[in-house]
Amino acid sequence: SFTIEAPFWQKTSFKILSGVTIAFMTGLLFYAWSRRLRHREFVKREKLKLQNHLLQLEQKALQLQMNPHFIFNALTSIKSLVVRQHLPEAQEEINAFAQLMRGILNNSRKSSIPLSAEAAVLESYLHLEQLCHQNRFDYTVRLPEGIDPEEIELPPMLIQPFVENAIKHGLRHKHGPKLL
Repeated sequence: SFTIEAPFWQKTSFKILSGVTIAFMTGLLFYAWSRRLRHREFVKREKLKLQNHLLQLEQKALQLQMNPHFIFNALTSIKSLVVRQHLPEAQEEINAFAQLMRGILNNSRKSSIPLSAEAAVLESYLHLEQLCHQNRFDYTVRLPEGIDPEEIELPPMLIQPFVENAIKHGLRHKHGPKLL
């Protein structure tokens, strides 16, 4: 008598070994896929961090760029008060200028400041702009009602360029009452 053995692919040991091999290969493919996906996400995240850092640096550079023409005009206006012997008024304007510079320098170190701090710096800026333009315009700084200006955070010197452009390109050429 003789026995015919089953082909190797029909043997239990082959089936178990094949199942383990397939499971191992599937696991290996899944691991490689997930690792590649994580690497892709890591690269994206790093790229976004770099872009964010670059934007923050650009913002800092813009914040530190107070218009030199404005600084010159403010100092010239204060100088004219001294020359005309308006010493108490000149002293008040020097204090306002120092307060503005201190506010800008203090705020430029931070990535965000409360709305109240931005409004205070803006108020100082407008006061000096008004002096430079010989009180040819009036202004008011009003914060929205129903909000806490200490809770709202924004980048420093965010509003100032808009105000500067409104004075430079809007109010300067306007006839009649000028109100900002």
